[in-house]
Amino acid sequence: PAVGRELAASCAVPPTATAAVNRDTAGELAAVLGLLQVKAGGRESRGSLAQAHVAAPPAARLSLAQAPGDKLQCLTHPTLCGEPFNCWSDPVSSELSDYWANVHVATDDGHANVKTWCLDPSFEDSVAKYCIAEPDLKLNAQLTYKHNADRGYSENDASYCFLMNHCGNPDINFNTTMEQAEAVCDKRFGHERWTQIAYGQQPPEVAAQISTGFTERASAEYWALIACAMGNYHCDVVYCKETYCKMPEWISKYGHLLKQ
Repeated sequence: PAVGRELAASCAVPPTATAAVNRDTAGELAAVLGLLQVKAGGRESRGSLAQAHVAAPPAARLSLAQAPGDKLQCLTHPTLCGEPFNCWSDPVSSELSDYWANVHVATDDGHANVKTWCLDPSFEDSVAKYCIAEPDLKLNAQLTYKHNADRGYSENDASYCFLMNHCGNPDINFNTTMEQAEAVCDKRFGHERWTQIAYGQQPPEVAAQISTGFTERASAEYWALIACAMGNYHCDVVYCKETYCKMPEWISKYGHLLKQ
């Protein structure tokens, strides 16, 4: 589903564009964190965040933000280095990542927690930049589509889009802000549900459905709640509307899920 993200998925790609993440750097970071290349925001972010932070030891979780080295400096990751993320000047501690895994992802005062994007740099030049830091939801949708399709997550994302009825969501458009999306999350799920969701609450069957697609709303809904908590729910909706919801092959395969 479109980070983490899903995770999310969870966190969150025009077809001619490619994610500007340095692939060697992303690979090193993934190895450091022990990130599982699982999709769910956003969203490779959804899967990698949810599973890596349950499974990775505290020292490994710490190292993304704190390890020295050429490829972990702000020159390499300018978006995540700056506002509102500050991934290196205010690094994510092991205690904090454990809190997101076991207690809740959203901030303690009940808002979307964009700090969580520090945990998955592979979305720096799509969701982190064009959903959150410099919003351009149409461009983000194109970049996220390319990013996720290249990784084999089309079944996952397409089924998520239709099961969550993002295709027909009347409350989200290109101009929707993160703050407005929080109100949409409140309306759809209830404030307590999305502000209390934790990465560790991922349904056990989700991992098995990454390549085959979701078959029931409960699994897909986890990623929608994670998207609310990570601040990219509105970008998920636009991502779906601009891609899978318009594609005949996916409409034919998953359009019936809109009735669930």
